Amino acid sequence: MSGHRIVPLTAEQAEDIAGWRHPPPYDTYDVGGDDVCHLLLPHYRYHAVLDGPEMMGYCCFGEDARVAGGRYDDAVLDVGWGMRPELMGRGLGRGFVDSIVRFGEERYAPEVMGVTIADFNHRSQRVAAGAGFSRETNRFTAPDGMRFVQLERGNRTLPPGEPVVHRGNRR
Repeated sequence: MSGHRIVPLTAEQAEDIAGWRHPPPYDTYDVGGDDVCHLLLPHYRYHAVLDGPEMMGYCCFGEDARVAGGRYDDAVLDVGWGMRPELMGRGLGRGFVDSIVRFGEERYAPEVMGVTIADFNHRSQRVAAGAGFSRETNRFTAPDGMRFVQLERGNRTLPPGEPVVHRGNRR
């Protein structure tokens, strides 16, 4: 896994994440100090992504990887990730996300994985596509006005008549 280990998030790691500050427009990913306890709730399945002893980022699986306003299917394992700000834009994303996807597949054995990414975040969308999230299933605007794209990877067969790509969908 490119030297990456993925382990359950500790309180110390959650505190570290709460101190990260991303440059605009990525500052939307900043986690506030009030959210530290949220990151530690077991049902949100937050994990640290370690490169040797250093935490390069985190990931979560399931409910907390979803964004209000999206269309979600409980048969899909949703995944979310965040990278330490000073590591962003340095070509590390592909190995980082590949490790997360591999861990999710080994741990949860989903048929399909989904990811929801901010529409402006073309870097993360490229990395997700490289990790196999090549099926666009929805575009939507969240209640706060931010636009998102939903992508899937896996062998899901959509019902007859269900379009694979929902470009411009605002539901």
